[in-house]
Amino acid sequence: MKLHSKHIETAKAIETQLIAGALLRPKDFHQASGIVTQDDLLSQSMADLWGAFHAMAKLGVEFWRESVMLSELIKSGVMEKIGGPAILGELITKTTPGHVLYH
Repeated sequence: MKLHSKHIETAKAIETQLIAGALLRPKDFHQASGIVTQDDLLSQSMADLWGAFHAMAKLGVEFWRESVMLSELIKSGVMEKIGGPAILGELITKTTPGHVLYH
């Protein structure tokens, strides 16, 4: 399916919100993980992160603990694929939490 560039940018913005939400509130990942799959994401880096979250959850890794998550992302090679740890900081700082948007 071919998407208009405007729709692609909107989808990528939503993906960013999804990943940042999982980083900020890991319990949200567990709610979304039954709905969103790695194949649903357009951005390869966001898909790689989502897949890594799934893999960590399946293994019982406490990826909500920042040091554990970073270690696992580095060990699996995902951190290098997505452009390094700075991308995680960017995701968090550029994302407005849903409850702020609501109000």
